[in-house]
Amino acid sequence: MRHFHMMMGVISMLIALATAIIVIMRAKNLPAMGIEPTELAHTPKYLAPRGLIIGGHVVYAVTLALGLVLLMQLPVIPVWILAKMVLFVVMISAITKVAKTAQTKQQRLTGLLIADLAWISIIFLVVVQPGGFV
Repeated sequence: MRHFHMMMGVISMLIALATAIIVIMRAKNLPAMGIEPTELAHTPKYLAPRGLIIGGHVVYAVTLALGLVLLMQLPVIPVWILAKMVLFVVMISAITKVAKTAQTKQQRLTGLLIADLAWISIIFLVVVQPGGFV
């Protein structure tokens, strides 16, 4: 189960990366200040393909569920694991916000920065595991 959780974590990282790349490529044609409210009714809600958004949410949910199952097997819950879970939710929120069409260029770049920092922090926590190995 631990290996499946790690595999889903890698897949979720790749989905987040693919979403970010597609959004950056498609956002070049959008105005820098965002889309006018009158035009929003005629534009798709997300810049990324719908299947990528739905697939990402499924992978994120499975990754989080597997993490919770593995967490329940531990006699003591290390704080770094809870921090990793919070950062994972932050990453999901940032990537979802980036993919929405109604965002300005500045909001997209800020969301990408937040998602990148969350992923770097998650990888750091997994590699270093402060407080001991589980």
